[in-house]
Amino acid sequence: MGRLRARPGRYVLFRRGKYWYYWTYDDYGKRLRFSTGERRKMDAEDECERRKNLGCLIYYYEPKKKPATLAEYAEGFWDYDTSPVIQDKIQRGGRFSKKLAITYQGYFTNHIKPVLGHKSLADITKQDIRSWLLSLPRKGLARKSANNIFGSLRAILTQAVDEGILDHNVASQVKPLIAPKKRRGAFTQEQVRLLFSTPWENRYAYIGCFLASRTGMRVGEIRALSTNQIHPDHILVDASWSDNEGRKCTKSGFGRKIPITDEIYDLLKEIMPPRPGLLFTRDGITPVGQNWFTSSLRRRMDILNGKLPEKDSGTEGYMFDYMNPEEKLSFHSFRHYLNTRLIAADMPQNKIQAIIGHESPEMTEHYAHLEVEDLQIFRKVQMAI
Repeated sequence: MGRLRARPGRYVLFRRGKYWYYWTYDDYGKRLRFSTGERRKMDAEDECERRKNLGCLIYYYEPKKKPATLAEYAEGFWDYDTSPVIQDKIQRGGRFSKKLAITYQGYFTNHIKPVLGHKSLADITKQDIRSWLLSLPRKGLARKSANNIFGSLRAILTQAVDEGILDHNVASQVKPLIAPKKRRGAFTQEQVRLLFSTPWENRYAYIGCFLASRTGMRVGEIRALSTNQIHPDHILVDASWSDNEGRKCTKSGFGRKIPITDEIYDLLKEIMPPRPGLLFTRDGITPVGQNWFTSSLRRRMDILNGKLPEKDSGTEGYMFDYMNPEEKLSFHSFRHYLNTRLIAADMPQNKIQAIIGHESPEMTEHYAHLEVEDLQIFRKVQMAI
């Protein structure tokens, strides 16, 4: 048995018959009522303050309740609208997408709950978490993914500490896995020229990929692209599209202008709808799926691979070996390709960040200092690709 104590200062006085009572909370959030033994409110207040100063607003004994299991505590923890962690971050000016909340809930359901969910919060040990974390790669998960899952568990236990349910977070004593740095593939100039040298099976896919190679726009930004963002000399990138949230702000949280050439503008005019709306859409309401661009690009690379002999350099593989983990060519590779071309053109890295939208606290400052020469360099690279 142990002594339960109210949170400091949390009590409310009320009168019942001749005497004053107060109610307060125990460590588990249960509301309890006690008598002060006083008939005057002033004396009752003095008695409550005396008990508060002694740390014994609740001063009787009862058996400690068994702490909740991890599964019980984390039930609905990652619900976007009610999660204390998510709402706290948003209220402090941060961002937390609904997609990420769904991902974290999946982490708990599929990887955390089956192993640790039955344990009470107070019984989870450092060794429990370490053994569980080390088991994740053996189940086929990448180490980076395992670390992301571990981070979501650590957030749950941190919240339990903040609520006074736990004294400390044992997960903070466990080191994450050492994950290799993720390598992103980038197209070569030869590959990009070959991709767009002949017509594609789908004109929309051609224009979308061509646009990505010349502007570095993310796939979500292209999916959200509408007629009011297109101008003869630039594109105003101020939104991205998420399957869970619909139209939302860009990844960096900032809008930006991307200069375009006449060739790019003419291509975009081809697919502009007669009325204001999305460019890459089938029904005029929602954009094409995110994987549609990737599958169209892979289809194009497969066609070109079938027309090309293997390299004569002694290494195996085709012109577009997107299955090679060392190369990892994808739709996002256009973004890395443009970044490489701009660096080769001696454009300052901070100016590159400003135009193609790398997430950086200083991005808006750099964007404000873009010079005419910077825009000329950008358009020159677009035309030289």
